[in-house]
Amino acid sequence: MILKKENLDSSQLKDIQLNTETHIMTVKFQDRVLKSGIRRPGAVYNYENVPEEIYNTIINAKENPLYEYSHGKCFHQLIKLHEDLYPYTPVNQ
Repeated sequence: MILKKENLDSSQLKDIQLNTETHIMTVKFQDRVLKSGIRRPGAVYNYENVPEEIYNTIINAKENPLYEYSHGKCFHQLIKLHEDLYPYTPVNQ
């Protein structure tokens, strides 16, 4: 099953989805606008071994003071600080 949340209220994360069978979480980061005005599409990465509980915690981070009500801070604390547990690969767009 694919769990998907699009257009997160986040300055860092745009979309996030989890394949509950493979435990691969795909994260699309927000687009960036350069000083020149050129818009760069947000990078997309696959993170391995992500349990559904972590996906749900990230999705519900706006309601959690532990993560300062932030999807991005929650993602950083639960995933980025544990890259040995959740290795990632870029997705070509």
